Amino acid sequence: MGDTQNKKFNPWLIVLGALGCNSLLISLANLDGFFLAPVMEEFNWTRTQASLYMTIYSWIAAAMQVFVGKLFEKHDVRKIMGGIVILYGVSYMATSAFTHVWQWSIFGILYGVAAGFFMYIPGALLITRWFSKRTGFAMALPGIITGILGFFLNPMCQNMLTKYGWSKTRVILGAVFMIVCFILTILFVRSSPESVGQKPYGYEEVTAGSEKKDTDHGTVELKGVTAKQAFKMPAFYLSIVFTFLVCIVCCFVQQIASYAAALPIGAMAGAFALSIFSVIGLPRSPIMGWIFDKFGSFAGNFLSTIVSVIGTIMIILGGGKNVPLFYVGVACWSFMFVPLTMGTSLLVKDVFGDKEYSSIYSYMSTSLLISAGVAPLVYAQIYDRSQSYETYPVFVLIMAIIVTALVPIIYFFGKRDAAKLENS
Repeated sequence: MGDTQNKKFNPWLIVLGALGCNSLLISLANLDGFFLAPVMEEFNWTRTQASLYMTIYSWIAAAMQVFVGKLFEKHDVRKIMGGIVILYGVSYMATSAFTHVWQWSIFGILYGVAAGFFMYIPGALLITRWFSKRTGFAMALPGIITGILGFFLNPMCQNMLTKYGWSKTRVILGAVFMIVCFILTILFVRSSPESVGQKPYGYEEVTAGSEKKDTDHGTVELKGVTAKQAFKMPAFYLSIVFTFLVCIVCCFVQQIASYAAALPIGAMAGAFALSIFSVIGLPRSPIMGWIFDKFGSFAGNFLSTIVSVIGTIMIILGGGKNVPLFYVGVACWSFMFVPLTMGTSLLVKDVFGDKEYSSIYSYMSTSLLISAGVAPLVYAQIYDRSQSYETYPVFVLIMAIIVTALVPIIYFFGKRDAAKLENS
């Protein structure tokens, strides 16, 4: 790679690398909804036809996670993600010329392959490898940056669609994001501190001879259980359930507008609640990052899920009539996004260790992607069976309580079993 011990790499630059190979690509993917209506209108397609590629991509990305995790363990992350950025960018721009559903389905396949690499694993992997302390804060930074970007990007995308049309907009966005993400990836992604003859940030302060240790060659010996050992631990399977349910709860955000519009508080309250949801993420990320760093990943995950439970109760108590309580409830409920964006990855690091982190975490990211595909169907079934949106927060509350209960169970039994397996 051309890096030597004489050329020290600043660990904080990894945050920019994670931004390029992970967070910014997700920001581009999150704009997909803007293109559905204009594409449907131009080709006279149903919503199912126009959005079919999204289903294809999500299942392919989910199926790839275990394979991707093993690749990241064995090969250069920078080279892999550089290629993935190009694949996604070029295929994204190519859709500007598509006129048939089958062409978009092919894009869904390529999109799924790319998303399998960039959607969840690389950012968490890089930051947990490069930081022994202040990991939570480092993991929060890309979210803060993309949160600010999203505040401007969403209206900008809509303006571009109005001015240039959907086809030209995809070319512009695809080109800009591909160039920026490729540059950030090549300049600031390094697979691990050991690959450039360094140690993780804060390594000396954190280890004190316990979690990691120096080898005779000055590198770092990674501690923790292997993937095969993790398969023997109940906490591994409970962690998969945990991530699945966290995503189910978070997908309530897609239903908030419909929920509010069907109740006395009205559609405007739903729209403003989504604005609150976006704004609250900016202070939430650094605050929770500090809590993770100061008090540990157990405290961070448990606190965030408890706050989410309280928020959901507020939404229910509001009864669709108390607007202020609804707003406060949505703000508190949004803390479930903390486990989704940073908490799960730190849970895996804390319980299972660093030894085969990406292989183990790949099963959690698979669970997240499957859950993201299942959640819309679950919410649709709830409405179809109850003929009411008012049952949504009740369902969310039950799921949030289960998630909260899983946190201490995973940590207590997971760390106990991991210590036994590691020492056996």
